Amino acid sequence: MKEAKIVCNRKSDQYPLRLPDGMRDEIKNAAKRAEHSMNAEIITRLMGATSAQRETLRDHFAACALPEAINDYDRVGRSPNSNGESLLPYATKAVGTREEIIARQAYRYADAMLKAREAA
Repeated sequence: MKEAKIVCNRKSDQYPLRLPDGMRDEIKNAAKRAEHSMNAEIITRLMGATSAQRETLRDHFAACALPEAINDYDRVGRSPNSNGESLLPYATKAVGTREEIIARQAYRYADAMLKAREAA
């Protein structure tokens, strides 16, 4: 998804701002390195990271679910079937590395949390 461009001009809201000693120079240097105005640097900092870098609620839920996804993976990996084989390939439809499988499971938990949230 393309990020909406923020447009500021002389007619935009204005607010006089007092900065701690040294911060103006820091902003000026950062703006120069990024090749944009000091105003754009301040707006960028106020907005936080770009929308592509922001953590979504789904990402947050997946991060919260990650420890449980790891526990699930390890628990299933230790549980043998009646033939003494690991249940892991059956339980996870194991495609990919351990990390990829765990990440997918964490996002499954996140999706379930979002669905439950919508239903509430």
